[in-house]
Amino acid sequence: MRNTLMIETIGSISSATHTSLRNWPKAPGIIRIMPKQPSRDAAGSRHSKAATSRERPGLGRLLRYMLVGCANTLIGLSVIFLAMALGLSPVPANAAGYAVGLIVSYLLNRRFTFRSRVPLGPGALRYAAVVACAYALNLAILLFALNVLAINAYIAQTFGVGVYFVAVYVGSSLFVFNDTDRRQSTG
Repeated sequence: MRNTLMIETIGSISSATHTSLRNWPKAPGIIRIMPKQPSRDAAGSRHSKAATSRERPGLGRLLRYMLVGCANTLIGLSVIFLAMALGLSPVPANAAGYAVGLIVSYLLNRRFTFRSRVPLGPGALRYAAVVACAYALNLAILLFALNVLAINAYIAQTFGVGVYFVAVYVGSSLFVFNDTDRRQSTG
């Protein structure tokens, strides 16, 4: 078509450009504005907003992390209660529930919360290390709150769980599911 004007946007249209387009004289024909093209990084590969959203954590990721925590708790407790109903004593039942919970938590956080492509084996080892460190920190906070601050055991437990929650989230974000570090080292 001879009277077709194609405008390609590479970012947002500035207010000056937008104003000039709005005040353009009406010409016969069609004005087509092309959709925003994915930008290119320094290496020349295309990336879209979906790819960069994985790199910028936000409230959505935190909410997904909390949902995984709720699901993990329900599944872990279900395994504990089922194991006890089948005749297992409380301590082995608890260990079984926590083992299943740890696996479920890792898989759901990897896929759903962080949308990571970290290989299963190395990621699982890192996740286990983060959880172990978070538990040690939880225990240290608990013992400090009980023995040094001499506060109520329920409040001390709550502080410990809060620290555990934050430590696993931060450790998972920075150490376990941080795909950008691995992409840069292999790319």
